[in-house]
Amino acid sequence: MSRTVQPKAVAHPTDARLMHRAITKLVGFAKRNRVPLRQSYLRLAKRAAIMVGRYIHAHQFKRARRQLKFLRTRLGRISRDIRRKIDGDAVLEARFGPLLGLAQQVRSQDQHQRGPKVYALHAPEVECIGKGKARAPYEFGCKVSIATPVTSPKGGQFVLHAKALHGNPFDGHTLGPVIADMEKLTGVEARRIHVDKGYRGHNHPHRFRVWISGQVRRVTASIRREMKRRAAVEPVIGHIKAEHRMDRNYLKGRLGDRINAVLAAAGYNFGLLLRWLAGGAALRAETSLSLRGMNFWNKLLATARPLPFPPARGGEGTRSGAKAGFKIDQTLEQIGVITGNSDDKAVGKARAIRGVTDVSPELQIDIGPPNSRDTW
Repeated sequence: MSRTVQPKAVAHPTDARLMHRAITKLVGFAKRNRVPLRQSYLRLAKRAAIMVGRYIHAHQFKRARRQLKFLRTRLGRISRDIRRKIDGDAVLEARFGPLLGLAQQVRSQDQHQRGPKVYALHAPEVECIGKGKARAPYEFGCKVSIATPVTSPKGGQFVLHAKALHGNPFDGHTLGPVIADMEKLTGVEARRIHVDKGYRGHNHPHRFRVWISGQVRRVTASIRREMKRRAAVEPVIGHIKAEHRMDRNYLKGRLGDRINAVLAAAGYNFGLLLRWLAGGAALRAETSLSLRGMNFWNKLLATARPLPFPPARGGEGTRSGAKAGFKIDQTLEQIGVITGNSDDKAVGKARAIRGVTDVSPELQIDIGPPNSRDTW
C-alpha cells in the first residue's frame, strides 16, 4: 500500500499570476453582466505581472515587490467598485459572491500564513503538497491512496483500492479508513498490511497487522519476503499516472478528484485483464490451429513461431544448443510428425532454422540464417 499525489490541471501559482488572473476574471464577468466599471486596469495589470517575473529573474526584489503592490492595489479597487455597483441587487450579489470571495482571499493571503490558500481560481480545492522531491518540491492537487495485493496474481499486479484524500492528511492517519473501505469493497479481511516508513504513527486499530518497511521485530522469513514485495506498488503507481491520466486531473472539484482516481485505477485493471485475455486467446488459437490442408513445413512454421531461432552462441555440444535442439524436437512431435531416423530429424532441423520458401505468403516468416559460428 502506498500513496501518491494526483496533480490538478493548474498552472504553477505565483502571487503575480493569481492577482492578474483575478483582475481578468472580475473584469470579464462584469462585462458579461453589464456592470460598468470606472477603470478595468487590464493593460496595466498585464504589464505589472510581466515585470514581476523579470525583476525576480534579475534578483531585483524591491522592484518586484513594488509591482506586486501595484497589482494588489488595482485588484482591491476593482473589487470595491463592483461591490458598490451591485449593492442592493440580490441576483448580481449571488452571481458575483463566489468570485469576489476568491479574489479577496488571493489579495489578502500571504506566503507564511497558516491554513488553506487559493492556488487556482478555477480550482480552489487544490492543495500544495511537498514530498521532498528534488525535481518537484511542491505539487498541486490532492493525495491518492493506492492498495495492491502483496502476492503476484496471474494477470498482473491489480489495484484493489484507490481513493482521493483531501485536506493533505498525514499518511499514517489515512490507514485506518482506507483499510476499512478496502475490506468492505473486497469482502476479505486483510491479514497483513505492508506500508513504507511514511505510515509510522498510523491509526489502524489492529496495529500488529501493519508491517512497516525496515521493521526488524517479529519479522519471520515469510513476512520478510512479503515486505520485499511491498515495493511492487510503486511501478503500478507509475503506470497509472503515465498511462491512465492520473498525472494531470482535468475533472472539476473534489468529486472530480475522487472520480478520476477510481477511473484511472479501473482503466489500469482493465488493461491488465485485456492483455491477460488476449494472451490466453492467442495461445488457445495457436494450439487449436487447424493444420488440415497444410504441408509439413507450413505446420512446422505455424507451430514453431515462438521458438528462439537461431539459438544462443554455441552448437549442439553446448548447453544453449542442446536446449534449442530439444525444443525443435519437441515441436516436431507436437505437430504430429515423428521422424523415423536421425537423418530426417537433422534435415527437418536445418530447414526449419534456415527458413522455408515453399510456404503460403501469410505464414511465411524470415527467421534468418544461423550464426556462422553455430554448428548443427
